[in-house]
Amino acid sequence: MFLIQNGFLYTMAAKDAFEGDILVDGDRILRVEPRIDPDTLDLEKVVDAKGLWVLPGLIDVHMHLVRASADDEKNERDVIADALVSGVTTQALWPEGGNGLCLVRHGACRMEQPSSPLYALRQEDYTDAALRDALSKARENGHRVAVEVYGEAALRRIIAIGQETACPLVLTHLTGCADMAEDIARTGWEVIMGACVLRTGTDYALTAKLHRLGVPLALTSDYPATRLHHLPLSAGLCVRGGMERHAALRAITIDAARLLRVDAACGSIEPGKRADFTFFDGDPLMLASARVMTIAGGQTV
Repeated sequence: MFLIQNGFLYTMAAKDAFEGDILVDGDRILRVEPRIDPDTLDLEKVVDAKGLWVLPGLIDVHMHLVRASADDEKNERDVIADALVSGVTTQALWPEGGNGLCLVRHGACRMEQPSSPLYALRQEDYTDAALRDALSKARENGHRVAVEVYGEAALRRIIAIGQETACPLVLTHLTGCADMAEDIARTGWEVIMGACVLRTGTDYALTAKLHRLGVPLALTSDYPATRLHHLPLSAGLCVRGGMERHAALRAITIDAARLLRVDAACGSIEPGKRADFTFFDGDPLMLASARVMTIAGGQTV
């Protein structure tokens, strides 16, 4: 067991942060309390987090592995290392080319298929009839489908066919859809907003408006479109665009975990969950703040 002491904890299980301690046993969180007496425990080590902001390990819901060849594993190792040193302890790996199954990796080793399988689909690769057939089959198999959306025409098309087939969708990017927040909210679908396409104030404002309308959403770096360490920066820019700061932090932690259907294991600092933590020397939504340590599955990176 080891103890993290005196951290400024953003657990995501509560809205307000507090100074407290975290007891870890193996790869799991055992206790989270304002004060845990180390003298009553048989500890391997104590981590002094005084002055540090402690968040759950960050979650990137949409990133890619770009391989030079079919057997090239170096890029994959580099991405994992880059993720961990950026504080990203859970990553959803999307297929190149836009079609196929998304997989989730925890830390540096464990890969899994989410409890509700998520398939990526490029709507421009399908005629209306083929798209209708693909979504109908996905619904019958209990699968969700993630669709990249660029422009209002593409959004109207996917809303029409998605509602006709009653397939649960996840809309990603939503570039050029700033005036369609209400239409998106009425679908009841989930949304992933990519940092690489959030380039104007209207795009960040769309993210804030979707949240206010109750749309479940998560933020992504869309690596390698942007760097993994830009994930909290993207959340900060959404706050500048009008999003409530706690909601922005949730969009890269617990709400991201829920979108991936892995929230029983990660996304918040609670007893029983994976010991995934990211330590910052200041407010993680501020550009000047730096990540100083990452713990993934109880192991210090």
